[in-house]
Amino acid sequence: MVTEVDDLRRLEVTAPVGMTTDELARCLTGLGAPDGAGHVWLDIVALRKAGGRSADPDWSARFDVMISFAQEQHWVGVDGTAVRAHLVRVR
Repeated sequence: MVTEVDDLRRLEVTAPVGMTTDELARCLTGLGAPDGAGHVWLDIVALRKAGGRSADPDWSARFDVMISFAQEQHWVGVDGTAVRAHLVRVR
């Protein structure tokens, strides 16, 4: 589930402390995949759609700014289709 869709200054995936990588991968089906190094690769098109606000021109423009910033930081995959997000473990 994508939450806090208006906060486009932060991108993270939260998962319970005890969740295995395989369980996380199943939860992310269609949206992304864990990389095994404390990050998750999220499909940019699927993330935009999951945000549920892509029809809003202001939100869409801010989403594009977020992805552009991620590109500048080398957080977008080589093929440009996925963005890297921090994996945060929560209790």
